[in-house]
Amino acid sequence: MSNFETENTQLLVDPEPVVVVSPKRNTKSKIIEKIKHLCEQNNLKLHESDTTLKRMSKLQLNKLMAKKTEELLEQKIKNNVIQTRLEQSESVREQIGIRTLQYGLNVLNRMIEKAGAQMLPRYGYTMEGFSQQFEQSPNKEQLTEILRAILAENPDIFDHISSPYVRLAFVYVSCVTSSIRKTSETNKHAAIRPADDEKI
Repeated sequence: MSNFETENTQLLVDPEPVVVVSPKRNTKSKIIEKIKHLCEQNNLKLHESDTTLKRMSKLQLNKLMAKKTEELLEQKIKNNVIQTRLEQSESVREQIGIRTLQYGLNVLNRMIEKAGAQMLPRYGYTMEGFSQQFEQSPNKEQLTEILRAILAENPDIFDHISSPYVRLAFVYVSCVTSSIRKTSETNKHAAIRPADDEKI
């Protein structure tokens, strides 16, 4: 048999299968790797050093893995609670802002209504139900959406309207506007008379 035939024969022979040895999954090194990966990915503190981890038994490593998993679950629950509270706080903050702006608009509407009741009759017009129009649908819903959009575009407004002094000013202006009445006769030269002393 020639060398050429010998080489052909060797090529026809099935090669020996290559055995791929997969790493063991439950070894100490694998458990340590999982623990470190879990802590690194989720910002969990791992106080044990590499030397300490290598000296631990599989049972101890598995307990440590379970402990870190439990810490991760507690952290996620805590973050969810915090996120929910933040969302609720933002919602409450938004509602306070909208109501404060609505109150200010109500005060302004009453002022416009009173001014219109005094000025318009001179020109043959009257103004009736101006303030009530803002409380009726769909004006009320549209006004709320407009105020919400204004607050979203101008978050600095919260710092001003949330002040108790601003809200107190709204209340005072509202009370003044509601209590002023025009008298039938006007005496520009009337003197301010001091209040009579109360008799005991």
